[in-house]
Amino acid sequence: MPAVLKNSPVTSIVCLMLAVTVGTLSGQEQKNRSKPDRKAVTQKRAVGKDGKNRSIGKPAPHKDPALQQYGIYAKTAPVAGPAEAIETSLPLPLKNGDRVALIGNTLFDRAQHFGHFEALLHSHFPKHELVVRNLSWSADTVDLQPRPANFANLDQHLTHEKVDVIIAAFGFNESFAGKDGLNDFENSLAAFLTGIKTKAYNGKSAPRVLLISPIANENVKAVNAADLNNEQIQLYVDAMKKVADQQNVGFVDAFEPLQQAMASPGTDLTLNGCHLNAQGYATFGVNLFSQAF
Repeated sequence: MPAVLKNSPVTSIVCLMLAVTVGTLSGQEQKNRSKPDRKAVTQKRAVGKDGKNRSIGKPAPHKDPALQQYGIYAKTAPVAGPAEAIETSLPLPLKNGDRVALIGNTLFDRAQHFGHFEALLHSHFPKHELVVRNLSWSADTVDLQPRPANFANLDQHLTHEKVDVIIAAFGFNESFAGKDGLNDFENSLAAFLTGIKTKAYNGKSAPRVLLISPIANENVKAVNAADLNNEQIQLYVDAMKKVADQQNVGFVDAFEPLQQAMASPGTDLTLNGCHLNAQGYATFGVNLFSQAF
């Protein structure tokens, strides 16, 4: 730069403008360098959803790839192929390595907290190396089994567990429809049994199927559940036995023996007249095992 301009006001202004420009560019470059990847931000801020696929207003939980492999999802879990149905007679035959599934309503769902039936099963067949899976779900009926979004259905879970024997408990929830609902229940139960007994869940053959009736209700301090419900429950027990005979599947009447046990004064077998307590499940387990095996 010529000496005449070295310390002139123009020189100072030009230098200041250059400094501001350089500073601005440096700040922008720094901002660009610190700006996160848009895709990463989207993944990080993915919104959590509830069972009905609605936003819960919170970030979705982190998905651990190591755990993802164990998920059983409706969109990806396999379904069983068809198989020729087989007749199930009692006593129920068991084979070494059989995989047994308990399905149905609250009767089996709450049974997992006590394990009386499973203990009897393993103790009487100690060398069979049986596998027992409880796939029941409270309030399930034969034609209504709601699940969270992308939760694999019953058939997919039975396929995943390669099930050989299915023990199904239904009828109590359906019984509240009374006499008017009997015909629909029989049709729904027949369709349900036809569906599960013609699938090769183990990849080779159809399962042996055992149908369990609802238990009796009992009168307890807070409510006379037996007086309110047992008459119509009995109607559904009879209907289940008829359909089981038609479908050639095994049937266990859990109603009558529990009703007799509940008649003993001062001995409550339920928490509330319909849901079994620990002693109730011990009684139920013995009766179920004795009738089935």
